[in-house]
Amino acid sequence: MIHLPSLILLLIPPLLFGQLNRLDFPLTPKIVTFTVVDSDGNPVEGALVEASKHGPGNESGLTGSGGRIILTLVEGANLSAYVTKEGYYTTGGELWRGGLFRGLDGNLVPRELPDAFTITLKAVRDPVPLRNARFRGNAPKSDEPIGFDLKTGDWVAPFGKGTTTDLFFRFHHLFLDDEAFSGTMTLSFPNPGDGIQPFQAARPFSMEFGSNLAPPHKAPVDGYLPGLTYTKAHREGEEYHTYEKQGRNYLFRTRTELDPNGTILAACYGWIQGEIQFDPRDPQGPQLSFMYYFNMDPDPEARSLEYDLHAPQSGR
Repeated sequence: MIHLPSLILLLIPPLLFGQLNRLDFPLTPKIVTFTVVDSDGNPVEGALVEASKHGPGNESGLTGSGGRIILTLVEGANLSAYVTKEGYYTTGGELWRGGLFRGLDGNLVPRELPDAFTITLKAVRDPVPLRNARFRGNAPKSDEPIGFDLKTGDWVAPFGKGTTTDLFFRFHHLFLDDEAFSGTMTLSFPNPGDGIQPFQAARPFSMEFGSNLAPPHKAPVDGYLPGLTYTKAHREGEEYHTYEKQGRNYLFRTRTELDPNGTILAACYGWIQGEIQFDPRDPQGPQLSFMYYFNMDPDPEARSLEYDLHAPQSGR
């Protein structure tokens, strides 16, 4: 059965689509080759590729030798594609943005659909019961670090139910009046070896094109920063100053224990989906919001970031 996302037709933007109809512009067929590979670049045979396009019906089929399938699409239309196979995480979303543009002669012409796409499927390797939570609340204090416990999903006592500090949040340089506001958030960690690093990926289960496993299969051992600092500000009549970037997520390591030589004896890994958002304008205190997945196994080799949807979560 074709799943719901594959039935969604992503159309030409309404204004341009209206122009297209008025001009009776022909939708030219286009042969497109899809190649499906795994994370190591090996071809994946038997993967179902479903392509949604403007026009009658959808195109779909299974990849054959070399992980390839050829589908007939049309020029000018937006293209979404969903690729599925048992034992792999679905990859899909809006693959290519079509539309029209004005050529050198002043006439509207459709954007040229690429001849080929290569799509990566991530295999299901080691799903584990990650702690998945979304926090939204006000900072109990400003101008000093406040501990946050990822296991309980709350501020550390006496400000919340937390018992172990995984992250420190500090909100400082706060300013607010009728015409302007500004504020800075600094995130830091309690232990040597703890840290955070950004990575780019589409939001899972969204219309953005990407894998439903956004992070890598395993958290890396290296590359972590000891903290980060972001500022958000705005003055009436000016553009917003913000740190947020489309598609940015974060990997983190916390509860790290090191031996005298710096070898990791214990650590917990996880990832934050999207930005760590804060708003310095709330009169009850700076507002913090973020969603995370936390692998609470302290074994330093337990670095899986694959979320087992069916496993019970402890710590709730």
